[in-house]
Formats: sequence, C-alpha cells, structure tokens
Amino acid sequence: MTTKDKLIAGLAEYIDRELIAKIDDRPLRIMIATAVATIRKNPAAADMILSHPVVAAMLAQDADGNIDARIFTQALKSALDRHGNLTISVPPIPMLSPQGITITMDAGDVAKIEEYIEEVTP
Repeated sequence: MTTKDKLIAGLAEYIDRELIAKIDDRPLRIMIATAVATIRKNPAAADMILSHPVVAAMLAQDADGNIDARIFTQALKSALDRHGNLTISVPPIPMLSPQGITITMDAGDVAKIEEYIEEVTP
C-alpha cells in the first residue's frame, strides 16, 4: 500500500523522466510538463483524477485512503505480456500540437512506473 501523495509523485516522476522524452512534439511536451507540475502542487487536481469512476475501480484503497497500486500494475503487465504493447494515439490539438502523436507502453514501462512509485519521496 502507498499513500496517494507517493502514488502521484511516482507517476509524475515517470512522466517527467520517461514519457515526455518519447514525445517528439515540443508544444505537447511543454503542456504535459505543465500539467504534471500542476498536479504535483495541487492535490485537488490529483483527487479529481483518482476519484474518476474508471480510475477508482482499478485502484484498491483502504479505509485510510492508501492505495494498492500493485494490483493494477501487475494486471496491466500481465495483459501487456499476453496481448502486446498498448498504443495510445493522441489526436492533433489545433493551435497547440497540429501533428498528433502515438505513445506505446510495454511491460517494461509499467515496471519503471512501479520503481518510481517505490523510490520517490513526495
């Protein structure tokens, strides 16, 4: 189990250090970095994401609000191993990112996310 703050800090570190580097579109990198910095400093933004019904259904929480992210990450790694990489297409965003991008995630990326969550200090 991990605290919400540690989970958010670990995900933010992964995005900052790993995911943004995979994006060729400079304006989109800037927007994602800005969003991550905002979420790090604004607990209400993180709460909004974590309380989304789809996200909340995948993250087991105890009575104190601690989250067992490993249930989700282990299931995701297993699905990626069985079915192949997850490719997410981000469509063009007028006046910001006219190209659109594709981001691919594999089981190794999920392992890195787990490491960041474990190692980060919120």
